[in-house]
Amino acid sequence: MKQLIIILLCVIFGCSCSNNTDATTADVDTFLKQLKSAPRADVSKESFPEWLAVRINQIEIRPSSICKVQIYKGEWNKQTVYFILDNFSSCLCDFFSENGEKILDNLTSCRSTSKNWTLIYDYGEISLNLDDFLKIKML
Repeated sequence: MKQLIIILLCVIFGCSCSNNTDATTADVDTFLKQLKSAPRADVSKESFPEWLAVRINQIEIRPSSICKVQIYKGEWNKQTVYFILDNFSSCLCDFFSENGEKILDNLTSCRSTSKNWTLIYDYGEISLNLDDFLKIKML
């Protein structure tokens, strides 16, 4: 029953990202492999950039029993980037620069050439299978 609710929420609140159509199977697969193998780091909210701490405070208002949010930190084009995977609104386009600006251009490159991903934040009680979750987002 919980999985059905998650799927319905994903369909209803799915991504309206205009660049979603440029996602190719190769770059999505590469990106998924990196996220699945990303190590987990115990990072305090105080060490996050201010914009990210504010975003996390907004996330934590939601009931943890119905949501799942994971935030990854990585590198792309010699800069620090963040990827936010949110079961309510995420798609493969929620990439942000270190100063909090959303990365809108070159998402295919960002997905396929980014590296050194680390899971730095995990909120919610829902177990998230990245393969199944992201397949839904790609529909």
